[in-house]
Amino acid sequence: MTSYRSSSNNSQTQISIDEAYSKAFDFFNCGCFAEADGLCTAIVHQDQNHVQAVNLLGLIAQKIERHELAVEQFRRAIAIDGRYAMLHYNLATSLYHLVDMKKAIDSLEKAVEINPNFYTAHCRLGAAFLQEGMLHKAALSLQKAIAIKPDYAESYFIYGNLLIKEDKLDEAEVNYHKAIALNPDYSDAHYNLGNILKMQNRFDEAITSFQKAIALKPDYAEAYNNLGLTLHEQNRFDDAVVSYQKAISIVPDYVDAHNNIGFTLLAKSKLCTLADNEVEKLLSSLKKAVTLSPKYLNPWCNLLLYLHNSDRYSEAGSLLDRALYHQPDSLVLLLRKIHIIFPIFHKDSASCNGSLEKFNLFINELDYWIKQNKPKQHELAIQVSNMPIFYIAYLPKNHVNQLSRYGDLIAANTESTKPLIKNRAKIRIVIVSNHIRRHSVWEIVLKGIVRHLNRDRFELFLYNTSNISDDETQWAQIKADCYRKLGSEDRHKSSWLEMLHKDRPDVVFFPELAMDSITLFLALHRTAPLQAVGWGHPITSGLPTIDLFFSGELLETDATTAQTHYSEKLICLPGTGCCTEPLPTQHDLTAKHPEIDKIFTGLSGTVFIICQKSFKFHPEDDYLFAQIAKTVGTCSFLIIVDEKLPWATDNIIKRMGSEFQKNGLNPDSYLHIVPWLANDKFLALLKRCDIYLDCPAFSGYTTARQAVNMGLPIVTLEGTFMRQRLAAGLLHQIDLTDTIAQNRQEYINIAVKLAKESQNRQLYKSRRDKLRNLADRADKNVEVLRFFESVIVKSLGEKNQIITDINSGNGKI
Repeated sequence: MTSYRSSSNNSQTQISIDEAYSKAFDFFNCGCFAEADGLCTAIVHQDQNHVQAVNLLGLIAQKIERHELAVEQFRRAIAIDGRYAMLHYNLATSLYHLVDMKKAIDSLEKAVEINPNFYTAHCRLGAAFLQEGMLHKAALSLQKAIAIKPDYAESYFIYGNLLIKEDKLDEAEVNYHKAIALNPDYSDAHYNLGNILKMQNRFDEAITSFQKAIALKPDYAEAYNNLGLTLHEQNRFDDAVVSYQKAISIVPDYVDAHNNIGFTLLAKSKLCTLADNEVEKLLSSLKKAVTLSPKYLNPWCNLLLYLHNSDRYSEAGSLLDRALYHQPDSLVLLLRKIHIIFPIFHKDSASCNGSLEKFNLFINELDYWIKQNKPKQHELAIQVSNMPIFYIAYLPKNHVNQLSRYGDLIAANTESTKPLIKNRAKIRIVIVSNHIRRHSVWEIVLKGIVRHLNRDRFELFLYNTSNISDDETQWAQIKADCYRKLGSEDRHKSSWLEMLHKDRPDVVFFPELAMDSITLFLALHRTAPLQAVGWGHPITSGLPTIDLFFSGELLETDATTAQTHYSEKLICLPGTGCCTEPLPTQHDLTAKHPEIDKIFTGLSGTVFIICQKSFKFHPEDDYLFAQIAKTVGTCSFLIIVDEKLPWATDNIIKRMGSEFQKNGLNPDSYLHIVPWLANDKFLALLKRCDIYLDCPAFSGYTTARQAVNMGLPIVTLEGTFMRQRLAAGLLHQIDLTDTIAQNRQEYINIAVKLAKESQNRQLYKSRRDKLRNLADRADKNVEVLRFFESVIVKSLGEKNQIITDINSGNGKI
């Protein structure tokens, strides 16, 4: 503390005041603020110009968080003698706490003007500039602080915060490490370091940093909360919940922690069935969060998602009404109506038709919102991409008009022309996917492109938007000319878009659109002269930003009719439009599987299997299965439980059972739920079954391919739309089409015929052997890639942006 002299001429008074001030200062340092305040007040009563005592009164007010009083005292001290830099610094500190940043900055600038070497003032000035978003000025002040005092930890800490704002995470990390090296007990530096490590998906290191912060500051609720979020990223859901609960034990009304318990348990529910106490905890935590902060959107959205995934639509509707009451103009909440419009399970056909009617009304509402909220339209693409229109594909009608109208609305402000980069030696194609790993989209649609794309003519960039990685991911990374990976949180969407603009692709290809928010967000923008989508989600995107839809000639009706199903230009690649690798043959299908034996215990007659996700079972198809059972007689239908939505499987069994009862059949004698199985056991199950029944409303390609490889005959109905023709396309590809039906009665007849045929084991063995022998015809169709490449080159040429001779194979951009 700087020493000040009183202006009093009475030496005796001077001594007593000095002694009183000395005692007041000692009291202050000991935390005895009332005693210190009493002495200073007495001093000022005797000598109103005792600047040192007035300053201490301000510091006492600061300590007890009476910052308005502190400001008054510091200004009084400055009025007495404003030559001291510390007074201006102290005033700025209280103004900072009162969030009066402009005046705080003025005071700090005065402090460093008086004392240019006042490094703490430079540091605090940098923090103030940072809070005001004045990043360049903040950097200059912090650099001055560091130059004056290179061993002052806080300057590096605040500079790290600045660098995060500039998205310079590597440099921020360096500065946090410097702060920690200077002050190993700097808990906030450990905490912020943990945050940037988490941003970079360095989860183990982030956990270590959060744990250090907590060890130094055991009541660090924020560190417990963010530790929980990091554990969540590693699917350590139970540990994450424990961490959130510790945060709540410190701060009982910690809204984020309550929400995050629900958020994490919701994520866990997607991988396994929650225990009853976990469901109760999920709901109570989210309800607590919305009670504490009704205008906080995340817990409302998490609650709505859980209720949607739990078949509690009436409750979800009431909840959404409550949420909209608190925020009637919220785009986020408006979009959550999609949860209610498209249920996972439909009890009847009327429910399906009702969803489409509600979707029309929703589009009208969104159109109205857009017209009324033009200043907020910048958030449209980000928020819309969080709610892909996924379940409409499972309703068997032509949805191109609705999806096109919706697409025109949501991409209205993102369309822009992107000229091709001239004089490139190769065409640059960026593939954006969340499924560069073991997944049906990767194995069927994408892997063949990565393996066989002609690198003499094309430069391949892979954008992986997923945090999940496996050996296929590593292989893809090696195969790509450039591999991009960023975090998958919402705040990174703009970073992905910025990166895509910098890479300036000639073509952007999305293997699917509707299964990942970042992929959809990027698809809403025009970032390349040519943009295309594959059939990983087999329905039109409806987006004006997508030029081409790549399907397969065996998956579509005639080209003229099929084009009416798409807003994009339809491209029918050879065969099924994919170039797959043969399925692994190393599975030991002779291995004993007691659980498979248990499934077949007690079954009699023909064994049919329907192995699709619950949302592929359309109510109108229940009739087909009941008629097959009624005609065949003794038989069994195996239905695989939906691992993520077991309640939906239960509802399907009840709905199908009702149709069986209408036909005088006891559903318990026919319908059997089979637990979700690992791949090798699933293949063993297929090998034991007699007939595979495809879902007519939405066909399956991956499971049909597995069935063919197991020699399991497939009954499929070749419908009007591509998504109804996937299994049929596969059978056409291998030239074995006698089990493809053209109408519903023929579907029943083929199933009955195969059931009778299956009783002749020799005849049936011959059919199954033939299927297995023909299975490889579906794979290694490299012609698909050559056609894919020629379409891209030709399409770019049609835009008058590329000069090439497609036939020669030598293109020059």
